[in-house]
Amino acid sequence: MRYRITITAILIIILVFTLISVKFNDTRFLTQSSYIKSSQVIWDRIEQTKISLPDSLIKKAKFEGYFKGISFYPAPLPYNSEEAGFSLTELLKLPEVNAVEIRFFLYQYNLYSTNLLYDTHQEYILQEIIGKIHHYGKMVCLEPQIFIKTPEQFVANIKPHNVAMWFTSYKRIIDHYAKFANENNVELFSIANENASLWQYEEQWNEIINSVREQYNGRITVKLNCWWQEESFKKILRYDWLSNKNLDYIGFSPYFDLTSQKASSIEELIRAWTDSRYNRHGLNIEKELEVISQKFQKKILFLEIGYRTIKNCTIEPWNSAEVVPQGSRHKVEFSEKESVLAIKALNKVFKKKSWFAGIFWFYWGTTKSPPRDTSWNIRGKDSIMKQIREGFKEK
Repeated sequence: MRYRITITAILIIILVFTLISVKFNDTRFLTQSSYIKSSQVIWDRIEQTKISLPDSLIKKAKFEGYFKGISFYPAPLPYNSEEAGFSLTELLKLPEVNAVEIRFFLYQYNLYSTNLLYDTHQEYILQEIIGKIHHYGKMVCLEPQIFIKTPEQFVANIKPHNVAMWFTSYKRIIDHYAKFANENNVELFSIANENASLWQYEEQWNEIINSVREQYNGRITVKLNCWWQEESFKKILRYDWLSNKNLDYIGFSPYFDLTSQKASSIEELIRAWTDSRYNRHGLNIEKELEVISQKFQKKILFLEIGYRTIKNCTIEPWNSAEVVPQGSRHKVEFSEKESVLAIKALNKVFKKKSWFAGIFWFYWGTTKSPPRDTSWNIRGKDSIMKQIREGFKEK
C-alpha cells in the first residue's frame, strides 16, 4: 500500500512540474491537439503546387538592400490551418514580393507580470512556413509578439513588477528563437515588437542584442512604435542602445495620425508626412525618421504598416474600433479608395530615401477578406494589392 502511495506521489510531482514547464499555447494561433498531423496536411497540400511554379520563382532571392515585404499574419485562422497553407502559397506566387514576415508568440498574464511563456509546438509549423518561403525564393523576417490575457492591455504599456526578472524571462525566449532563426536561415530577426514602456532600459536591450548576435548570423532589427508627441521622438533619440553595432536596422510600425479629416488627394497625403495632424504646425515625421537614422547610423525599416479599408483611414490608422476617430460618433464605413491613396503616398515619400530600407505591409490573412471588409487584411482586396505591387515594382 505504501509502495502505491509513493508511486502516486511521484507521478503527481512529475505532473505538476510538467504543467509548470509546459509553454503557453494560444489556441487562436495554434491547435495543439493533433498538431503534427494537421500541419503535415498543410505541408502536403502546399507541396502539390511545386510542379506548377515557373523556375524564376524557385530560385533563391538575392537581397539587394531593400525589403519588399508582406506580413503573413495568422488571422482569422491559425498558421496550422488548411486554409493558411493555401493562403501562403497564393502570397508566395507574387513575383514583386521578396520577403515575408511571420511571428512567434509569447504570453504574459497581465501588464505587471514578470514571467513570459511560450509554446515550442509553434516551431513545427514555423519551420515548415520558413522552408516554404525559402523554396519560393523569398526572404523571411521573424519577429515576436506578446499576447496579454486581457486584450485591451497593449504591449506598449507593459510595466513588470520586477523589471530584471521580466528581462531575464524575455531574453531566455528571444535567445531560443534567435537560435531557431539561425538554424532555419532566417534573413531578418526582430528582437522586440512595440514594447514602448521598456525601451529606456539600455543595459538590458544591449545585452539582448549582443546575445542574439552570438547565436544568429542574419540581420537584426527591432520594431519601435509610432508617436504623436514631440517628446516621444526626443525619447527615441536618447536610447543609445539603438547605436549598438550588432543592430542592423531600426524598425518602426509607423501608424502615424496623418490627417484630421478626409484626405481628398495624393498631394495632401504626401504633405501630411511633413505636416501631420498633431501640434500647432504638425509633425514632420519624414524628417524625424531621417534624424533617427542619422544619429544611430542605421537604415529605417517599416516592419508593419497598413491602412484599414475605411473612409478616413489616415486619421487614426492604428485604431481597430468601430468608431474612428476615438471619441467621435463616426462609425467606420467601407472604402478602398483612401487606403489606395495612402499606400501610394507612403511609397512616393520614402522609396527614394537613401536611409530607408523597405516595407512590410500588414497584413495578408489566412483567409480572403469578406465583401466590404474594414480590417487591415489585404488578401482579396484587388485595388489595395495592385497598389502595393506597383510600389514594389518601382523600387
